[in-house]
Amino acid sequence: MNTRNYALDYIRATMMIVIVIAHGTLNYIKTKHTWGIENTEHHLIFDIILFYFVYPYVLPIFFIISGYFSALHLQKYGWKSSLVERIKRILIPLLVFAFICNALINLGFNLSNSLTNNYSNPCHLFLQYFKSGQFLFPIEIHHLWFLYYLFIINIIFMAINQIITAFIKKPFLDNLKKKLKLKCGFLMFIVFALLFISFYFVSHKAYLISPDHWIIDFPSLFIYSIFFGLGWVVAKTDSLENIISKKPILLIILSFILFGCFFVFQLKIKAILWLMCGLSALYSILLIFGIIGLFFKYFNQFSPKLNILSQSSYWIYLIHLPIIIFLFGFVSFIPKLIFIKFLVVSGLTLFLGLLSYRYLVKDTWINTFLSGKIKK
Repeated sequence: MNTRNYALDYIRATMMIVIVIAHGTLNYIKTKHTWGIENTEHHLIFDIILFYFVYPYVLPIFFIISGYFSALHLQKYGWKSSLVERIKRILIPLLVFAFICNALINLGFNLSNSLTNNYSNPCHLFLQYFKSGQFLFPIEIHHLWFLYYLFIINIIFMAINQIITAFIKKPFLDNLKKKLKLKCGFLMFIVFALLFISFYFVSHKAYLISPDHWIIDFPSLFIYSIFFGLGWVVAKTDSLENIISKKPILLIILSFILFGCFFVFQLKIKAILWLMCGLSALYSILLIFGIIGLFFKYFNQFSPKLNILSQSSYWIYLIHLPIIIFLFGFVSFIPKLIFIKFLVVSGLTLFLGLLSYRYLVKDTWINTFLSGKIKK
């Protein structure tokens, strides 16, 4: 296995693409949610893509990989350096981009709402709204909730790590690590299954949520902390190889079959909560292990194209939602072609994100601010 696990970088970048594509559905989902565009075009397929197919595996993968890298950084540099790094790379970008993105998102909502609903003179309405300054406040967290929760979870785990190392003897910890390493893959599967099913059943929803507000949603914090903790344990026990499936394609195929069953039940049959929770949990787990195994089997070597995608993924994550919201308004003229609008919005967002990274961010202080020293 390579000294550097390129697979983890590329998984994270690929999941970011999936998130951008998924957020292209937000204007067209039927589920009621806080949204600034009054749109009458909806289709259930977009709800299923976003809530039932994307969120159940993308969000856990993000937190697992974050937990893994956070534990490695702490192990290598110590808690003081790790804390400073988390503040510089997570907290400060969160605070800066929360203000910027909130303003852009509110402006985008205003313009796109005018264009979508054919208001007279939308540009004039937009300029009036801009001059009023109302778009600046209150500052909502929107899609940056991930950074918010990630920072909180990092602090929690660093504190727990300090307590454990201070009060528990090293020989005991070393022995525990050996035992966990041998059973890590099996334990992760069991924990995932119990966690997903319990969370879904208690929340009466067969999907994970994205808590896009500053007030902490403690059930979400708990479940995402577990995912983060699983990645943390994998790093601490050096058991990454133990969770990599040797037959990832089989797991992905099985996952799609189970998702197909879930999809049919969701559309055609009166949903039975425990059945839907069980199916959702199983296909999510299989897909998570399948994706991790797939990337380690086929993409765990340096690739120039994937590397560019990996480097740009943080920037694209930060700025993609404002772009999507502005684009929703500009594609509103396409009549009754909701799926074409979705593809155009998602595709253009990725293109503009990559383009802006290449020419506005890559070799500038912005990249240094977000990712540290730029490696030429």
